[in-house]
Amino acid sequence: MLLKSTLSPVRVTRAWPIALVVLVSSLFAFPMPAYAQNGSYIKPSIAVGEFYDDNLFMIPGADPVTDIVSRVSPGLEVGYRAPRGHLIGHYTFDTEIYPHNTDLNSPFVRQNAGMDLQYQVSPKVSFTTIGTYARTHTPYDLRLNGFTGPTTGLAIGRFEADQIVINPQVTAQVTGRTKAILAYNWLRDGFGGQSLINPAGANTFSSWVSDASARVEHQATGTTMLGVGYTLRQFGFGNGFGVRSNLFLFGVRQQFSPLTSLEVWAGPRITPGDVEPEATATLKRAFQRGDMTLNYAQQQGTTLGALLPLDVRTVNLQISVRTSRRVDIGFGPGYFHTSDGTSNLNLNVYDLGTTIILQLTPQLAVVGSYTYSRQSGRFATFDQALHHQIALISFTVTPQRGVEF
Repeated sequence: MLLKSTLSPVRVTRAWPIALVVLVSSLFAFPMPAYAQNGSYIKPSIAVGEFYDDNLFMIPGADPVTDIVSRVSPGLEVGYRAPRGHLIGHYTFDTEIYPHNTDLNSPFVRQNAGMDLQYQVSPKVSFTTIGTYARTHTPYDLRLNGFTGPTTGLAIGRFEADQIVINPQVTAQVTGRTKAILAYNWLRDGFGGQSLINPAGANTFSSWVSDASARVEHQATGTTMLGVGYTLRQFGFGNGFGVRSNLFLFGVRQQFSPLTSLEVWAGPRITPGDVEPEATATLKRAFQRGDMTLNYAQQQGTTLGALLPLDVRTVNLQISVRTSRRVDIGFGPGYFHTSDGTSNLNLNVYDLGTTIILQLTPQLAVVGSYTYSRQSGRFATFDQALHHQIALISFTVTPQRGVEF
């Protein structure tokens, strides 16, 4: 049964999150000096809430451990804006209190830092780069990142893990209808746990993947784009194993109407002694009060603890609706199939997520969310199904305007 709690009574004061929200909201309610369109600014934020987690440790075959957890998430954004671009940095961390599992209490359950740089080199050339760093005690947080490949949806265990992502890109408008894109994506995963494929392995592990790509897109007609691209992809693993592949892609984007478009990229992936297909497809549809995106991917990827590249196939749907000026709703089911080509890893993952945001004031929002995932199949020495649910409600306070300095 969904959201069936096994908690025993405990004496915990739950009033402090509301009191903290009221205090911070009152401080942000006072007028703050606006930062100019060009110049430096600083913008703090804080989110306070509680969530129910029905499987804290995510261990296949073990009895689930549940808790109702209090979370405080301060954040800070610092930026610089100029006529030709911007540089924005941010940092947040989560402090969590577990009344029934006090050993998990920590001021830094997860930390996230990042930067976003955009610069218009000339009227026809632009440069962008995104860099992020995440450190967490719940590594299933990191499964959502798909910068250098598809996310696997895979989630297991509770241990310290981190992830670094770097994603620079140069875009040049060659002619009025043709543009060239050079990009480099690099992702490194590391964790202080056992290898997912080899449970008897070392207690620390890391892997990395990089994509160096070149792509040309030509607007053949007012509604049709044709493209061609090349990617050099490399994987590296903590056991010294590495794989290099060459990927040749051909793409088309068709604008069926002002509200509907389909973009497909597909081609052969060539590795030593093997040729496999790779493809992505994205269907977008806009509505009067929202939009819908349907994604399909058949690619290579990796995940925490993997010792070789994974074959990943994903289908996911994302729907967002603004029911009024104050209410936004997001909804999305997904399916992921992951295999390493051996009998050690062959998993199916189904997940569902929904989020509701109620903007009470320009500074204060209430956020409610629910996520559910189910994993089944072979996973190293485990072949039991694994279920996970998280239901959260939080108050987020963010000033409309930052402070110029």
